[in-house]
Amino acid sequence: MPLPRRQFLFSSLLAALGWSWGCRVDRPAAEKPPVPPPRSAEKYPEPIRSEPLPRSEFQERMDRAQGEMRHLGMVGLFVTPGTNLYYLSGISVGRSERLIALLLPSRGKPVVVCPLFEEERIRSQSVVEEVLTWQEHEAPFRLVQRAARRAGLAAGTIGVEPTTHYDTFLELRRHLAGYDFTDGNRVLQPLRMVKSEGELAYLRLAAQGTQRAIQKVWSTLVPGLRESDLAREISEEMRKIGGPGGGLVQFGPGSAIPHGAPGDRPLDRGQAVLIDVGMRVQGYTSDLTRTGAFKEASDELRRVFDLVLRAQRAGQQAARSGATCESVDAAARKVIQDGGYGPHFTHRLGHGLGLDGHEHPYLVRGNRLRLLPGMTVTIEPGIYLPGKFGIRIEDDFVIASEGALPLSELMEALPIL
Repeated sequence: MPLPRRQFLFSSLLAALGWSWGCRVDRPAAEKPPVPPPRSAEKYPEPIRSEPLPRSEFQERMDRAQGEMRHLGMVGLFVTPGTNLYYLSGISVGRSERLIALLLPSRGKPVVVCPLFEEERIRSQSVVEEVLTWQEHEAPFRLVQRAARRAGLAAGTIGVEPTTHYDTFLELRRHLAGYDFTDGNRVLQPLRMVKSEGELAYLRLAAQGTQRAIQKVWSTLVPGLRESDLAREISEEMRKIGGPGGGLVQFGPGSAIPHGAPGDRPLDRGQAVLIDVGMRVQGYTSDLTRTGAFKEASDELRRVFDLVLRAQRAGQQAARSGATCESVDAAARKVIQDGGYGPHFTHRLGHGLGLDGHEHPYLVRGNRLRLLPGMTVTIEPGIYLPGKFGIRIEDDFVIASEGALPLSELMEALPIL
């Protein structure tokens, strides 16, 4: 099938940057043309570089959140530290027992409440002008009451950021007794699912860096190498490339455990090598899985790999704007069921990704949410045969008017490493 223009351009960019497979590939007999010879993976181009999002984008996000609140009949949104706070305001701080919170009214200016010693850091990161501070000996939720008055919150319903600690919510409810409370995800989820061009640029860079790291370590495999050693090597390669990252490495029977942790299993000839990793660029994360075979592959391993690859292509073809999430899962799952391995595909087809490695939308049976342009998802079918091996192929895609466009370069055949 001809490559979509964006996929072709992205593939060309990877080639221009010196990205290479660094391994031999076995292509199914029916596929043409032949695989080009591998190029050296010994040298990297310059590390990935990126600029932070403009402050204006955070202001636009808060404006859209206010519009969503008004549409839902909410008077405000209470947000504590985490990816949702960063998404709205640009504030990136850890969550602790000391209250830091954004109170965003449906109309008017937002207010941040924070400890006095955090004020300078908060102001340097955020577009929020109104910052109310509290001393260590003071009760911070009394300041939340004041913030509600300053923000002009009328009596009504306040959305609470869904990962807020329960004890924080209890204090909020006690000090704002005249308000009702609801799930703030009703506001946040629709906004975060559809990515801006700036967000997509970070996700493309993250996918590119992840692939470069995988290819680098694939070229270094030797008998006896332990899963944990390879996992550390991948994290180090990602650091050199320009972002923090890491993930799962599983050999042989270990790869049959979908989310098994790297251990001390040594690499041996004929084993499956499964690497499920991601790296971050400006906080946005990729999530890719590559599976190959070390030195040689059994007929069964080759057959299962080809089936999983066909399932991923079916999922990609089904993932179009307007399609339901469950229909995409069903399209890929049918390929594996028809191939006789249905019971061994034990998880959903994929998930959204962005500031969180797993976020909405989820490609799973029962989810009737319709995909929209700008949504980003993984498509990651897998087959897991206990005691033998597991095969999973995972790539990152953006939903566009012309279909699901890969942010990463897709696999074409089983790599023999």
